[in-house]
Amino acid sequence: MRVIGLMSSHCTELRDHIPVMEAMAMFTELIREIFKSSKLKQFLILPLGKLLYLIATQEEKKERPGGLWVVPAAAYTVLMRCLREGEELVVNHMAAKTIENVCSRESQYTQGFITAEVGPALWYWFTHSTVGALRIIAVSDFVMKIIRSLESPYSVIHAKAVLVLLQVLMNNREMLLLCCNSRLVMYIERDVRKATPGKEQQSGNEYLSKCLTLFIRHTVHELPAILDDILSVLGSIVGRKHPSPTQSRQLKQSLPMMAVVLHLLTSQIFRPQVVTEAFLIKFGKLLVVDLIVPLLASLAFSKNVEWRVVSLRVLSEITLLLLLSQDEVEESERDGGREREAEWEGEGISSNTRLLTLISEALLPQYETLLLESDPVPVYALKLLVSLTEHSSPISRLVRESSLLPAIFQVIEEHKNNTVGSMMQNAMALLCNLTGQKGTDLRPFDQQGMIAVVCNVFVEVSGVRLEREMLSGLKSCSFLLLCLLDIIHCLLKNLSSVVRLALQRSDSNEDTEAAEELLLINKPLTNLNNLLIQLLACNDSEVYEEASHCVSLLAQLYGGEGADRLQPKELLSLAHTLQTHTEPRLLRVLKRLMSAVGSSCWGSSRAAETGAAY
Repeated sequence: MRVIGLMSSHCTELRDHIPVMEAMAMFTELIREIFKSSKLKQFLILPLGKLLYLIATQEEKKERPGGLWVVPAAAYTVLMRCLREGEELVVNHMAAKTIENVCSRESQYTQGFITAEVGPALWYWFTHSTVGALRIIAVSDFVMKIIRSLESPYSVIHAKAVLVLLQVLMNNREMLLLCCNSRLVMYIERDVRKATPGKEQQSGNEYLSKCLTLFIRHTVHELPAILDDILSVLGSIVGRKHPSPTQSRQLKQSLPMMAVVLHLLTSQIFRPQVVTEAFLIKFGKLLVVDLIVPLLASLAFSKNVEWRVVSLRVLSEITLLLLLSQDEVEESERDGGREREAEWEGEGISSNTRLLTLISEALLPQYETLLLESDPVPVYALKLLVSLTEHSSPISRLVRESSLLPAIFQVIEEHKNNTVGSMMQNAMALLCNLTGQKGTDLRPFDQQGMIAVVCNVFVEVSGVRLEREMLSGLKSCSFLLLCLLDIIHCLLKNLSSVVRLALQRSDSNEDTEAAEELLLINKPLTNLNNLLIQLLACNDSEVYEEASHCVSLLAQLYGGEGADRLQPKELLSLAHTLQTHTEPRLLRVLKRLMSAVGSSCWGSSRAAETGAAY
């Protein structure tokens, strides 16, 4: 049966005397007899479809097509039954593919499928296709199996797998995204190093090297076409408030392919061949603020959740790149002795100025709706704000002056049960950027209860960090801890400057009252003193630096507040820190703690036992 189907696929001429109809009738009868057996049915539908397509092709070639071959009506009936609901997905796919192939030819056999039953059946499967059915129609499963074969220890299998993937990509460019997401670039880099000609096994690796060269060359040649598709689809929606269904489908297919560009640019094998003058011109067009960023900003508020997520992710990457490149330009100008005046008040020649205008007019007025969306939109919305505020003081000022602070703290409140999650990380990083600039008015943050939020999150995160729990999330926990320490440090520095100003103006009751009020607001931070002292013994130099500054400022502002609550582990941490770091501020902290509780406490049996144990 398979041989007959294979011969039908490669047949170029079918003579009149060949008994094709007998084979077709035999296949039809066999399918009717074993119709309940899905496996056997799959073996028979394929050759039946190949034969039917063959005679349709042959009739199309005839000058005067006629009834040279008579297809039994039972063959059409069997194929129609295979389209009915309840059949195996593979059987549905084979029947639909047979109808597609036959109807693509101009022959009388097409009329057998133009019935009132076939049309609704095909439409049903088009509108009710599941993810599994789409996977079968696509080649995702097949590609994944081929990529897994690259883990084989044999170079010949690697070479054959690369050739198969090359053929797949030549017929289906979209599979390149799946390949990159499945670590194909890593496998290619490994095999390139392995296939590098050397003194030993040069002949054995030669075949693999040639296959890799073909694959790399094809992939590099595909990249300009990918960028052209992205530019084309983005250009088609210029000036449109709502893209058409066709444009929406094209956006969904083209925009994710930007990830392929990222994978290839970060690869030391592909990058030298990818980054050419033509590529830089095409890629530069994607980063034009006047054309691309406004369109992505409008898509960020689309009704489709996937579009919003993809648009926010791309916006985050593009704006971060623009701001970083602008910083480099300004730094080079300062090094050259030139100064920029009115950077954010110019005539629109700066890309940063246009970006600021876009953010203030198009993004921020509606941004609250993104923050209050259901997951995962708020995560990417916060990530975009972090990218914007990290490298731009004017954008940080715009965010602080907008009405977004209540929404940000609402997001934090809703996700307080997952303190080490990505949502809390982005939220704390955003607060760190907003409060970290000198001269920032922190009263709006105090009104939203930032002190209590920071204290609660810090207690949980520092506990995880100190006890070495959740080892898989330790890296993200350290990042979150640094953000929290930076926020606490900024709060204490702001408090210190207000108190210092009040002391300098001792005759001003207004300044004194403001300092006293701020001292009361920030007093809950003294409850973190024990945890901060424990962090002094941390091996991370950044954590130690921030924690030591916070402990020092707390001692200066509140004296020895909470010193009587110090436990042996805090005393051990402080003693260890004094031995490894001989800094005057730590000695001043120790002096204030001792003066607050008196020498009798430090000479108690409990403290003595602690010191002896140390």
